[in-house]
Amino acid sequence: MRSNCYCLVIVLMLLSPGLQVAGQLWFQPGTIYTNDNKELEGEIDIRGLKREPYSIVFKASDEAEPVTFAPTEIKGFKVGSDQYVSAYIKMDTSPSSMEELLNYKYGPDGRFQKAYYEANRIAKEKLVPKGVVRFTEGDSVYTIVPVNKELYAFLKRLVTGSLNLYYFRDEVFKEHFYVSSMPGQYEELNRMFFAESVQSKSQTLWNYKVYGVVYEIEFFKPQLINYMSENKSLCHKVMKSEFDQRSLEDIVFEYNKSTGEGAERLTIQREKNKFNFGLSAGVGVGNIEFISLGDPLKYIDFDYKPVYSFGGAAELVFPTLERRFSLGTEATMFYSETNGSGSKPYYSYEADFEMLSVKFEPYLKARLLDGGTTPFIKGGLFYSFILLNNNSLSESYFDVTTTRDAIEPENSKKQEHGFFVAVGCQINKLNLEGKFEKGNGILKSYSTDSSTKNFVFAVTYFF
Repeated sequence: MRSNCYCLVIVLMLLSPGLQVAGQLWFQPGTIYTNDNKELEGEIDIRGLKREPYSIVFKASDEAEPVTFAPTEIKGFKVGSDQYVSAYIKMDTSPSSMEELLNYKYGPDGRFQKAYYEANRIAKEKLVPKGVVRFTEGDSVYTIVPVNKELYAFLKRLVTGSLNLYYFRDEVFKEHFYVSSMPGQYEELNRMFFAESVQSKSQTLWNYKVYGVVYEIEFFKPQLINYMSENKSLCHKVMKSEFDQRSLEDIVFEYNKSTGEGAERLTIQREKNKFNFGLSAGVGVGNIEFISLGDPLKYIDFDYKPVYSFGGAAELVFPTLERRFSLGTEATMFYSETNGSGSKPYYSYEADFEMLSVKFEPYLKARLLDGGTTPFIKGGLFYSFILLNNNSLSESYFDVTTTRDAIEPENSKKQEHGFFVAVGCQINKLNLEGKFEKGNGILKSYSTDSSTKNFVFAVTYFF
């Protein structure tokens, strides 16, 4: 029990600095551009920038009181390499996907309608409009136009030049893209969905069958061609483009380069998956626990003793997920030792263990913030190949003491596996983390069981 208390204290001491840093990292260095053309340097709360950026929170310093700015109160702001402008926009609120459309059209049962459509091979068609788009439902004729809402918001710059491209994601996570060729004028690139169903006679229980067609109406293509009409080859590419950030950035960036107006791309969207390699070292505490039937080891309370690790790390970072997630593995030499004592009536015991192993730890890591400094969480499995296992057990019965192996060689494992979790902080190329590991022990026997526990503070530097 006392060992567990010591362990808890150690873990809290290891993790508390990282948790304190994590709480402060929501505020990142940034610049406010005021309406009277001044620049205010300070820190900006980035939590609201992924969606619904209708206002921002700014602090002139760590000690200053936070101040909230609306788009009408400033011209824009910058955080890291991300630039935002204040804009008065028209935002299309119509459904942004087939799923949302069916739910809107059929109410809460839309998801069942979708499933029925898919079971009957619903048709999906893309239409590039050449004018006004109308459809007939019953005796009524409807015109498909954006359902606009006017508001002030902060738009994120994606591409600059003679034609600027901006991005905005609203409170329901719908993505909006805007283009502008003149300051203060923003046109949304529109894509809308329309579902049409027909009933025909069939041999079903209800004597009819519903066939569905979902139309994806690509208004954004003639909108872009309207700006790029003098570049025929680019207009051909527009007709083949998709409605996503990468495709739209490609088109607008290529157009700006063709005009010679200083095209610049402000995002990392085109970066490939990135490999990082580094060195890792760790220090902490660990122990062994035995649960057995009649084995003396179960009476021994092992102390938490120092453990050490040193090795390398490799990590694959996915920029398409905004660099938030990565897969990696560590390969380290791991050294541990522990000892303990215990007793039962007429007997007392002392045991020592010394182990050296090669450990492989594949993991998934999630960064909680953007930028070079961010807290992260990590978890995975580990596999150890035990190279050295020196152990001994001293057993005293009255005044007679005998010494033998704590675990016979034939009962000692050559491999161990388990899991680990970690929290930490990444500061550019440096990773600091507190890690908990639990393994399935070093005993082969089915009548006995054991486990290992390690609490490690690790430092990894990626080149």
